[in-house]
Amino acid sequence: MSDYSKRLEQRYVDASRRLAGEPAPAARPRRRRRTAAWLIAAALVIGVPTLALATRPWDGPTPPAVPGAGLARVSAASAAAFPVLARPAQARDVLPRSALSILGVQQETTGVNPRLARQVVSGRFGAAYLIPGDGSLCLLVAPAGGPVRSNCTRATKAAADGLLSAGIHEPGGTLVAGVAPAGWPAVTIVTRVGRPVVLPVNPDGGFTAVLSSPPVAVKRAASPR
Repeated sequence: MSDYSKRLEQRYVDASRRLAGEPAPAARPRRRRRTAAWLIAAALVIGVPTLALATRPWDGPTPPAVPGAGLARVSAASAAAFPVLARPAQARDVLPRSALSILGVQQETTGVNPRLARQVVSGRFGAAYLIPGDGSLCLLVAPAGGPVRSNCTRATKAAADGLLSAGIHEPGGTLVAGVAPAGWPAVTIVTRVGRPVVLPVNPDGGFTAVLSSPPVAVKRAASPR
């Protein structure tokens, strides 16, 4: 190895020790100018990775969603399909803190805004919320005593087909919750086993039930008698 390469390698080693908090050898004085350029050149010459020295984006877990960030206002199309999104916010619309952690990815990708959430279901099994994003809608279910779940889809698809949560295992069966588009008086939930179940839709468009079998799909239905 040439003297030049040795000097470059030593500069890299010394810099690595400084980054690791190790004391450097107390021998010779070092020039401090152009340190970064020397380190990059050393890496290229001796083949040492520069990942530890490079500035890079934070790559930890996605941070929680921030209330008020993301979508500024509900689109006219989403408000027409789901009128609950157009009503003034109420105290019951505030999402549980645990919900913010799982909405972080959706806020980064589709701009969901927790402050625009509206509660569509509330009862002894928990609560469900409809949350708008930029061209998307999310259904968030917070079961009583269970982990929060979310299901997001394109706003146009939600307006045509509604939103249905995945089945959540409960002692008495499978908990489902959902929200129906405007004009649906009731929904039919197709289950994996057994006959379809018809449920009424509440004034906010929401519905919930504990089924004997996991849900497969939701369809519009006439009002149950």
